[in-house]
Amino acid sequence: MKKLKIIFLFLLPLFVFSCGLKSQENNSPVNPITLKQSHFQDTDIIYHILSEQQDSIEKIRLIIKIDSRLKNLSKITDIKHIDLTIGNTAKLTHLQFDADKIKAITNIRMDKEQELLIIDINLPTAISKDIDIITIFFLLDNREKHVLENTDPYYYKNSVKLLGVENTFLDQTSFKNANVLVKKIIKNKNIKEIELTIKVTDQSIDDIKDIHVNLRSNGEIYHLDFIHSIFINSVTEKNKSHGCKLLGFNRPDRSYIVYFIDISKLKIQKIDSIAIKLNDRYYYSNK
Repeated sequence: MKKLKIIFLFLLPLFVFSCGLKSQENNSPVNPITLKQSHFQDTDIIYHILSEQQDSIEKIRLIIKIDSRLKNLSKITDIKHIDLTIGNTAKLTHLQFDADKIKAITNIRMDKEQELLIIDINLPTAISKDIDIITIFFLLDNREKHVLENTDPYYYKNSVKLLGVENTFLDQTSFKNANVLVKKIIKNKNIKEIELTIKVTDQSIDDIKDIHVNLRSNGEIYHLDFIHSIFINSVTEKNKSHGCKLLGFNRPDRSYIVYFIDISKLKIQKIDSIAIKLNDRYYYSNK
């Protein structure tokens, strides 16, 4: 499982194919398929096999419900790149589709009535019919900002768990009811370190200096105050508070910041909830 996580996070798969887009817009409903919102309750992606030989898939259709992740998609030509990982825990195939080459994807269209994006793919190499992992994200041309932007990924059913990216910035489902995700490292039954992934959309991560962490455990609240900037030497740092230490940070994406904090001095075994104040903005965990 660790191997799958590394393959996915760093996008260094063993099977990489450079393909292209053949784009077509179609405002008519997906025929003969009629989909309801309930079909997407436990998945971001629905797939249908269009062509197969023995136990292998040669052509596949992916159907994606358009939501906030594709809010900047106004027409198919806005898609400049597609990154797709598909397969199972035994073998993952990673496909990259470049808009400059018209080869592998035979049809991409939008069903505006049902708010669907439909992608039919001629696979460069046939894959197993045993599919339990699909994840896809897009590089879009944001015409208002005149920049290219990556979307957050879409997942098929339990792909997040199978890829080992739960409670990370790649796990969008966990951000539905919270903007702080918490991962814990346990040692001798106590929590030694916490990894806090914060989704920041209401201020620039570049400007964050003041970090206040309010941690609730068994009805008791612990206040930790740090001063830290992602820019070296831009502020006088304070990385210790009440025996706890801010170990470092990671910025995996423009809208996410991850803090690593040693809280072993607190000698607590559970966390009920965490509230974080970055500068003057508040962010909350769902537990």
